Amino acid sequence: MHTNLLATLANMSNHFKQLSPYVCEKITTLFKRLSKRFKKLLVQVNENHNGTSVDQSDARSDADSDMMSVYSPDIVNDLSIYEEVLRMILEIVNACLAAKLNRNPNLVYTLLYNRDIFEPFQEHPSFQDIVVNIESVLTYFSNRVDAENKESDISVNEVYQIIQQAALQWPSDKLKVRIQLKSAQ
Repeated sequence: MHTNLLATLANMSNHFKQLSPYVCEKITTLFKRLSKRFKKLLVQVNENHNGTSVDQSDARSDADSDMMSVYSPDIVNDLSIYEEVLRMILEIVNACLAAKLNRNPNLVYTLLYNRDIFEPFQEHPSFQDIVVNIESVLTYFSNRVDAENKESDISVNEVYQIIQQAALQWPSDKLKVRIQLKSAQ
């Protein structure tokens, strides 16, 4: 049921514009919560396999995938589901940015504010192709905000204005568009 909803959102996301701050915050909060659960489950599996604790930001490799075959189908299924849902959320965000970046300043602002939630996924093979786009956007806008920030305190409205102005200068061909239609099974 929930994956059907996410698939529908992923299919429509390249048309999203003027997302409200509330919606943007809910998207990032959902990603943050699911990524914490995903990382905990991945750490649990790695600890069981290795007998020791591993860094939560470690990416799952092919060897880890082979190791997964010795675990119960429930654990493998849970990891697979979390991975699929996290990827769909990233695809939704990516499609919004790739297609309508200049029409979604609230999304850019929220992503800038929560930038650290994407860092653990930069090297993860299942997510890095999408996170590269998101990081490209965040680096661009972060640099623009830093360049305009001449004083230590900058208001939310000022950051928002910088984002709106910088979005007009964003080269539209800079992002790799990854819009793939999902089937709502």
